[in-house]
Amino acid sequence: MEKNIVDINKTEFIRQMDERGIFWSYDLKNPEKFPDSILIEHVLRWGDVPDILALFKLFDKDKIKKTWEKTMINDNRIYPHNYYLARVFFGVEEPETILRKENRYERIKKLTS
Repeated sequence: MEKNIVDINKTEFIRQMDERGIFWSYDLKNPEKFPDSILIEHVLRWGDVPDILALFKLFDKDKIKKTWEKTMINDNRIYPHNYYLARVFFGVEEPETILRKENRYERIKKLTS
């Protein structure tokens, strides 16, 4: 039987996430040295709600939000997911004001100018 994920330490949390394949491209021989920013980003991106709630027990909300803003907020491929994170976990009343949704034409236009 799996431990309740919100009652474990960071190292155990990383191991459980790795067992579920969230860190498939990383070598986790030393989970104690695993960067917080990668842990936060991957759990926000690939984790379930209990996993995300566990992040808020392991890290300060500001640290999680700063990582989200730095690594995920500009990824238009996950706009609906970012909208959800903004509303539910970060309390943003109007997520569209901070999420930058551009269509393909606008992105190509920026690249060619």
